[in-house]
Amino acid sequence: MPRLARLMALAIRFEELLRRGLVKDQAELARLGHVSRARVTQIMNPLCLAPDIQKAVLFLPLTQCGRDSVTERHLRKLAAAPDWHTQRRPWQELVARTTLASGAEPNPVVNQNEPGRQRVQEFVARSLRGAIETRQVQVVPRTEPYEPESA
Repeated sequence: MPRLARLMALAIRFEELLRRGLVKDQAELARLGHVSRARVTQIMNPLCLAPDIQKAVLFLPLTQCGRDSVTERHLRKLAAAPDWHTQRRPWQELVARTTLASGAEPNPVVNQNEPGRQRVQEFVARSLRGAIETRQVQVVPRTEPYEPESA
């Protein structure tokens, strides 16, 4: 699975943990993952991409040799665009350029809906289970959803 697909899946998982109230905020995610808050922000930024781009990232084709043709730096530039319409043209150009350069066929799995998302969710769950079992991440379940204190 390409690195960007794993990062996108991780961002989706982080968003779910936040939405469910299992973690208080991105700072808590950073502490649990032993990374900086800035890195958690970088991981979460692809969630600002248009849904069709997110889906395409999740199903990027495997790199046969060398480095991935689409990098996290490419996604950061796209995610910085203010709206989805301005993200789509550069994304299409990037995919066309990298597909032509690598000689690879576009990934046909992009058109599958739920089965693909389920595979990604299973991958994230396995990754988190492995990290928890090796004590790389400690997850403390909350009994109640997080509610900020009113000041």
